[in-house]
Amino acid sequence: MSRRPQLPLGALLVTLLASGHASAFEPPSRDPRETAPDAGSRTPEAPADAVDAMAFIPQALRAGVRDRTGTTDLAPYLRAAFATGRTVRIPAGRYPVCDGLTLASGQRAVGEGVTASVLWVGPCFNLAAPAVVAVAAGDSSGWDGIGIAFDQSAATSRATLRRYPWALDIRAATRVKIGSLRLSGAYDGIRCDGNCGGLAAELLEIGAFNRGLLLDGPQDFTHIGVLHAWPFDFAASPALMAIYRDGATVAAEFGRVDGLDIRSLDTFGAAVVGNRNGNSGAARQIGMMQLDGDGATFSNAAGDWQIGLLSSTKSGHPTVPTIASAGGTVLIGSARLWGATRAPYLIVTGGSLAVSGGAFEQAADQPAAEVAGGTLVVTGTMLKPLVGSAGPARSRPFLVQRGEGTLIATNNAALLPASGGGGPLVGIGTDHARNTVTGNVMAGWGIALPQGAGLGSYGDNVAPAQESVAGVAVGRAASRPTRPSGTAKPSP
Repeated sequence: MSRRPQLPLGALLVTLLASGHASAFEPPSRDPRETAPDAGSRTPEAPADAVDAMAFIPQALRAGVRDRTGTTDLAPYLRAAFATGRTVRIPAGRYPVCDGLTLASGQRAVGEGVTASVLWVGPCFNLAAPAVVAVAAGDSSGWDGIGIAFDQSAATSRATLRRYPWALDIRAATRVKIGSLRLSGAYDGIRCDGNCGGLAAELLEIGAFNRGLLLDGPQDFTHIGVLHAWPFDFAASPALMAIYRDGATVAAEFGRVDGLDIRSLDTFGAAVVGNRNGNSGAARQIGMMQLDGDGATFSNAAGDWQIGLLSSTKSGHPTVPTIASAGGTVLIGSARLWGATRAPYLIVTGGSLAVSGGAFEQAADQPAAEVAGGTLVVTGTMLKPLVGSAGPARSRPFLVQRGEGTLIATNNAALLPASGGGGPLVGIGTDHARNTVTGNVMAGWGIALPQGAGLGSYGDNVAPAQESVAGVAVGRAASRPTRPSGTAKPSP
């Protein structure tokens, strides 16, 4: 396939801010019990020749659909509607199904909103079915304004979740068009570990316990407007919330995707994973990413990413990082990391992770970032270590290098002075020529170096705790002498 030029991070940021979609974000600490706005409540348009699914359902069963009390399996009647090959209109109501449905090539299913028109999947469902809805091989099938809800009311632990098939399987279909879709209580959400290239999805609201979205194999540009992972329709259940937030829930997993772009990826309490199949060169692009809650993390094993804006909120309990890099390249235009963790926010053991702006605020006596392998670049970023500024001295540096890892920390600024005991802002465990710590505003914080370190570049920092550490000058060189008062400025 032909390749478009990759969008530079700066241009990506400008495009994002101009798009006007920031209002779709939720506050970082929103209570999951609050009802999220139903952005999919609009009524999509159906063509004049569309068939009405209700016309295929016996008259005696229609009232139960409309008032959402019916329990009779409606899959045979819905299959008859889909067998027409025409657009199928799904009026408002709840439609219990006990077996899978197939959407034909080029066929559309249109509802009256993701909370109005709902397929209901309960214990009767055929667990051997490939999916609740499987999209047949072909081109440009569509789904809009229809939700799929699953009964998980009997679950008391992850082991007792009902492992329903995938909600939507599009792996054999290209250029599928999704307007709005909500999944609630699913085990697995949307499956594409095949060539579903050309997918265009405007709003995906996914509440799934195992994997919300799998994209690994598209061979054409893949477009998503908003991917919103949230405990839709089960946030009021303490038992289900405990399962959802146990650290094993994956909001989205990405492998090879030729030309992925996502405008906004927002996840509460669930992870985002880049697996070992990730592609390099044509970076997968995300305009904005919000990682809200302790289980909301981003890890990358291979392949390249460009992320414009990233924010993370943590409560102090997690021992996993916000971002983990084991391979590939992750470029972040601006990152806002807030809260406290029992481990560094950023951990790099391989690949490259670069943050080119934003702010790191860590309330615990833990590093904000640590590199033990690969390369970590932090530049133009505000550093806010609370421990050492207020309270006792820090026991661990704020930015840590150890082992074979490379740390490049330049032109950053400590916004909180070392007035409460201080300690190291940067700690180098292994001196080597690739390490660079220069041009940072230290505000009285220290730099920890091995004795005799002379291979890396550690000088020209403003106001460090000491001008020289382990025999290495780390402060900014003395400025030129000022001219005596009244002395004329020399001619050029």
